[in-house]
Amino acid sequence: MSITVNSTTSSSRTTSGLLQVSAIPESRTKLISKGEAFAHISFLVRINVPEKSDHHLIPLSVAICTDTSSSMAPKDRLPVAIETASFVIKDLARNSTSTNKLSLLSFSSSVRLDMGHTALTPATAPAAIATLSTLKASGCTVLYDAILASINALPATSVERNSAVLLLSDGEDSGSSVGSHGAALAAAKLYNTHVHTIGLGAGHDAVTMKAIANATGGSYASITNPETISDAAAIAISMEQQPRAENVVLSLSVLDEFGPDRRVSIQSVQSLKEMKKCSVTTNYARVEIGQICAGMPYEFLVDVLVPMSAKDEEWEKTLRR
Repeated sequence: MSITVNSTTSSSRTTSGLLQVSAIPESRTKLISKGEAFAHISFLVRINVPEKSDHHLIPLSVAICTDTSSSMAPKDRLPVAIETASFVIKDLARNSTSTNKLSLLSFSSSVRLDMGHTALTPATAPAAIATLSTLKASGCTVLYDAILASINALPATSVERNSAVLLLSDGEDSGSSVGSHGAALAAAKLYNTHVHTIGLGAGHDAVTMKAIANATGGSYASITNPETISDAAAIAISMEQQPRAENVVLSLSVLDEFGPDRRVSIQSVQSLKEMKKCSVTTNYARVEIGQICAGMPYEFLVDVLVPMSAKDEEWEKTLRR
């Protein structure tokens, strides 16, 4: 069986030459049907992008956009949003040679630029965190206006630097201008800027937050208590500062090396992470994976059926290998 993985590159956040692919046998059983023996074989296909060390992380320009509408007043929403944004700022500014940059925006009935694009270092981080402490909850929610303003506050992603938006919200839009939804998503695509969303509080609009992340190539995470802040924030940071492969396609094809009467047939291909667009025939399978981030491998369980004559010792030897 032939295993092929293809991907494309477009910026500093993508890589194609470093994809790691492995196939690991999982199980093997024999089935008897109509006097013929079959070997049912399962194996795991793992696709990964190697992680970079801290010294080789991709520089990042990030706009942290915090929802301060009245629905964010509960203690598991705006206070957690401020703590999450503070965590991200400290992480991106953890050494004096940091080349990361930051913009801070907040929104309710309108969008506010709380801090213009600033180089993040241990010296500048405290002022950024102090700015967050002044945020108060009131007003409605111009969610898509805020996304568009955040994207426009950043330089476009280039080969030297990634740009991304981190949206902290409960996801309930209640006042965006007409057309801002489509304009925000179009801008994200035009400038190759991912919008990472973190849904705050029990009962937040997860559908909306996931849809925004999926449409822009970002990640979605939820925080319902402060103990999960570091994990949720780390996903977004890692996706932007570590390399990724995009438009990844996994292809499995059966080789005819044993002749047409002894052809291996593909039974199924199952994603162990989440469902992906997959087409399977007896001799070919194609899975459209999309993007794979460093340190976040995709795994697929592949089941194949091998016809084997009871008198054919070579098939037995093949299976034992």
